[in-house]
This record gives sequence, structure tokens and C-alpha cells, in this order.
Amino acid sequence: MLRVDPSDELMDAVVRTVAHQPGLTVAELHTAMKKKHSVTLQHLYRKVNQLIEEEVLIKRKGTLTINLFWLSYLQYFASESKKAMAKNTALSVFPLKKGQRVTFTADTLNGVQTLWHHLLIQLHRTAPQSTLYKYYSHAWWVWNKRTLDVAFYKKIYDSGVRCLWLYGNNTFLDRQAVNMYPDILESRISIDVALPPEGYNLNVYGDYVFECVLPAHIARHLDLVFHSATTTKKEELALIDDVFAMQAEFTVTVWHNPTLAEKFRKQIGRYFLFGAKVMPEEGEQRN
Repeated sequence: MLRVDPSDELMDAVVRTVAHQPGLTVAELHTAMKKKHSVTLQHLYRKVNQLIEEEVLIKRKGTLTINLFWLSYLQYFASESKKAMAKNTALSVFPLKKGQRVTFTADTLNGVQTLWHHLLIQLHRTAPQSTLYKYYSHAWWVWNKRTLDVAFYKKIYDSGVRCLWLYGNNTFLDRQAVNMYPDILESRISIDVALPPEGYNLNVYGDYVFECVLPAHIARHLDLVFHSATTTKKEELALIDDVFAMQAEFTVTVWHNPTLAEKFRKQIGRYFLFGAKVMPEEGEQRN
């Protein structure tokens, strides 16, 4: 049980498609997926058979459905886990006293993103807010293949949280990122915001500030990739995949600082006001 890998883009797509359209044959599933996923019928058969062996899917009379036993187990697992964590308040970082600061470490960019989400969920349960303010020097997370990242922002949007995301560079990939996920994110570019143009990541939620300054060599790699890429071809995006997997000592700092949080909210929020000029012409350089 629980053997579905959410980072496996094809596996996730198969499960989602069958969940929304139960009763498809593999051929019909292939037709339904071809619009968004480039996969051969032979490879799809292998993936479907793997999911059947792992008791995620059931095939009956040539058609596919989600295994209800697997779904029931997922619901039970999630429910019991949430209850256990809710009872053990020692597992939660929050609330922090005003001025208190805590740090966490991760080994990769993927690890940073996972840790970030885990902490934001904890904070939301303690002190829910209506707006999440974000600044990234580059839109690196958008080009990640992990479907859970998109699902996280879809979840907070559905719960009534507005996500304002500012990028600090006007590269091709950053501009493309602004147009992605318009239904769940409000994204902008600014080349004059008073925040570091490389290697800096910031979240502000209520009176709390989340900050991650990337290790110097990781920041340089992202800088090179984003400033050199001119297409979204797999060969170019593969370079970002390599950066996601690079091992380093990443530090995420969280602190309860109402004054600093308000300062950052103003710095980011002004780019989302009506009439704000945030999208420079292609080729314009950051001051």
C-alpha cells in the first residue's frame, strides 16, 4: 500500500485520469492522455500493469477503475495520521514567540520545497491568513516535475488563501513561469524590488517570515541556467532537474517578526496593485 510515487509524472497522470474517468480501456486511456503526455501505448501498458500489481488499479473486462480498497486505506491512513499529529502538539513548530527564530536544514532544493510546505501547513493550522506573499529570485519551482508542488498551491487556493508570487529576474524561463498556473497563483516579475536578485527565497504569512538563502554554488547554477535558456525544450529543462538533485547544505529560517513581515508584505504587495508596472520589455536589464 501507498506505493504510488507522486514524483512519477506518468504514474500520477494515469491514476488521476482513471479516477476522473473510470471504465476506460488502456487504449482509451492512451487517447485521453496523449493531449498532455507523450507516451507510447506499450509504455503505458507497462505502467498500468505496475499499478495493477501494486493494487492501485483494478482491470475488469478490459476496463480500468481505482481499487476502492486502496482508496479506503489512503483515507484511513490520512485520517489517523492527522489525528495523531494534532494530539501531539510537540511536533508543531508554531506558535513562536515574537522575535523567536528557528532554523531547519535540507539536502536538496526538492527537500527545501517539501520542508517549506510542511511548515506552512503547520502555521496555517495555527494562524490562518488570507494571503501568502512570496519572492523567489528565479521561478525554479515552476519547472520542477513534482506534481505535489502544484497540488499544494491548488489546495491553499481552494481554502481561500491568495498567493502572490514575485520573481526577481526577467529571463525567458521567469517570463514563461508568470503565465503558468494562472488559476491558482498570481505571479509577477520585477527588476527593481529591493531584494537579492540571485539565490534568495522568501515567504511571508501573517507575522511570520520564511527565508532560504541558497548555497553560493547552487545560486550560480540557477543563474546560469535561467540566463542561458531560450526555450522550454526537455534538453534545457533537464539542466534544472540536475540542480534540483544537487546535494548541498540548505538552511530554512523561520521567525516571528511582525515588523519585518509587514515590510516584506509592502515590498511584494505593491507589484500586485492595479496599474503596477512589473513586466519590463524583453532585453531590459535589472538596475
